[in-house]
Parts: sequence; C-alpha cells; structure tokens
Amino acid sequence: MLEVVFSDSVKGSLKAAKNFNRNENSAVSIGIIGSAPPTAVIEKMCRGQALPGTSQDVIGFTFNLDISDISGEVDSETRRNFIFTMFVGFFPSEEDNLKMREQWWETSLKDLHRLKNSAENGETIRLWWSDAPAEACGFYCINAFLQNCHCKASGIKLPHYVTDSDNSVRRYSNWGEVAPGEFYRFLTLETEITPAERRAIAMEWQELKRQNAPLRAVVNGKLMSVPEDFYDHLIRAHIPQGEFKLAKLIGTIMNDNRIGVSDWWYAQRIKKMIKAKELEIISNNEFDYEKILRKI
Repeated sequence: MLEVVFSDSVKGSLKAAKNFNRNENSAVSIGIIGSAPPTAVIEKMCRGQALPGTSQDVIGFTFNLDISDISGEVDSETRRNFIFTMFVGFFPSEEDNLKMREQWWETSLKDLHRLKNSAENGETIRLWWSDAPAEACGFYCINAFLQNCHCKASGIKLPHYVTDSDNSVRRYSNWGEVAPGEFYRFLTLETEITPAERRAIAMEWQELKRQNAPLRAVVNGKLMSVPEDFYDHLIRAHIPQGEFKLAKLIGTIMNDNRIGVSDWWYAQRIKKMIKAKELEIISNNEFDYEKILRKI
C-alpha cells in the first residue's frame, strides 16, 4: 500500500510511525515550545504503536495547492517557481537556499512519479487528509489523477476532535499535529474512495482550477475559491497595541484559529499590510519573522 500525505513534516511523522518503538527515542517533526512538560505528559506522548508496513511506503504530495495559480499541472514551471518563493530566507546564504529548493523539487517529482506508477500498476493508495486547505486541495487533486485508474483508493480524514482513554479531548487541525505513535488510532476511520466518488471530486477540482483564485479554503466543510484577503480579518483582530514581533503575532493567530493555514501565508499578508501603511517596521531584520512592527 502506498501512503500519501500532504506536507513534508507529516511525511516525516508517518515514516516514523512505520518504525515506531515506544522504548526508543526518535526524531520527529513535532516540538514543544516552553518549559518541559511533566513526566506523566511525556509518557502519554510516547504511547502508541507502529503502523503496518515500512517507511518506504510513504510519499509526499506537497505542492501547497491552496495558494496561487493551479491552472496548470502540479509539476509545471509555474508551480515550481511559486514553491521556490516560499523557501526564500530559510538560510542566510542564497547558495544554501538554492540547493535546498532544488533538492526539494527533485524529491517532490520523484514522489509524484511513484504515485503515478502505483496508480497505473493497480497498487492500493491511501490518502491521509483533513480540512486544512493544503491537505484538502492535495486530496482533491490526487482524486482527479486517479479518476480513470483501476487502482483501489481509500482516505483517512482527520477528525477535529478525538477523545482519549482518560476522557480528555484533543483538537486537531492537520496531520502535522499527530505524534508518530498515534497514527494507528485513526486506521478505523479509513473509507474507500469509489471510482464514482473520484470522478465527482475530480469535477469539483476542475472547477476550482477553472476559477483559479489566488487562494482556496475549506468553508463549512466545502473546499472553495476565496479572495486573497480572506484571512486578513483574523490578522487584524490579533494585532496588539504597541510594538510586537511578527513571529509572535503569527503564532497567536495560528494558536487561536486552528484552521490549518500556513504561517507563510499569514506572513505574506502582513507584508501587504506594511506596504499598505497599516503597519510599520520599528526594527528591521533579514529574517522576516524577527521584525518588530507596530500598528499605524
């Protein structure tokens, strides 16, 4: 079975889930900000079991299709150039940035090629998706790929709330929030995606491509085209009085509005607000997230 996820961090987590061993400490894509949690909390985080299969079963479909032009193919030059803009500023040197971008694109195309081969060869494909815009868009796009294939396909959609054995409730917005040892718990939610369902989803995706809006969002459970300022009211509602760090503003927005929107998009919209003279830079920095801002 080929396992498909829609972000690099989830790809790492699901690979770790395939090799999960609660008695071993392994690197994962989830971090904790703040003081160390109590031992009981750490032990709870380390509970779990491995997913069947190997890490080689996992690929990423990480083209961030909720943002920008989707009129072409996912491996088009247009999509490549857009993705590359998202890497700007990750490293101090342009040489390192360029190297990382090219490596990422090569891996993405390799995973895409494997997805297409698996579909053509009749391999079973399982999609891990949610209402996070990038994951929903990836899910729709892949179903468009698969509409004329004879392979079996299934999906596991992440629920917004999960009740633990101790009756506590966890809230999720995307698969990146799930620890490697916890993925197995969602296997019971797997459902087949029938050929008829694939065709229906493909028709919706083709309509979204035709509309080719600058942004796509899940609104009341429906994936739809929206204007680029769709989330701006969330930003404005969280701008504090006085000076503030850009990174802290974005963190507050994402914590209070767990809808799966990327920090990169919020950062781009904040830059627009600076250009529009809604905000001003008090202390500049080569790393955007370190800039100190103030409302005008």
